[in-house]
Amino acid sequence: MRNGKFRDVVSCTTGVFMNDYIFVKKEPPHDKSLWVKIAILIQDNKTKENVFYLDDGIYDEENKTASTCIWEDGNFSCDCNRYLFFQRQKGLQEEDDFECSDGKYSVCIINPKTKEVLYDEINTPIVQQRISEISPDGRNIG
Repeated sequence: MRNGKFRDVVSCTTGVFMNDYIFVKKEPPHDKSLWVKIAILIQDNKTKENVFYLDDGIYDEENKTASTCIWEDGNFSCDCNRYLFFQRQKGLQEEDDFECSDGKYSVCIINPKTKEVLYDEINTPIVQQRISEISPDGRNIG
C-alpha cells in the first residue's frame, strides 16, 4: 500500500515474485492489504472426505508469498472454523454446537497459479491428485 491507496494489479506485478500469484482487488475495509488467490484443501480426518476450493488470502509482502499463518496458528487453525468451511463447501447445514478442538480437520494451502504447496497438514497422495484438478491458469478447479 502506498499513500493509503491499494496498488492496482498492474503495479503489483512489476516484481518477478509477484508474477507467481493471482492478485485480487478487495473493497474497503479489506483494501489495505494485498490479496491473492489460494486453493484450500480441507480433509475430515475421521472419514478422509475432503473439499477443495479457491478463496482469497492475504499476501505477505515481506516473505513474498501468500500468508498461511491464519491456517497454522490463527483463527482458521481451529476445528470449529474448519468445520464451518467444510460444511459450507459441501452445501450442508452447520451445527450450532460444534465444539472447538484441534485435529479433526487438516488443511493444505496451495498457490493455484504455480501449484506450489504453501502449507500442508495432510501430506498424502490426495494433495497431488487434487492439485492436478487446478486449471492451467490457476483460476478454476475441476
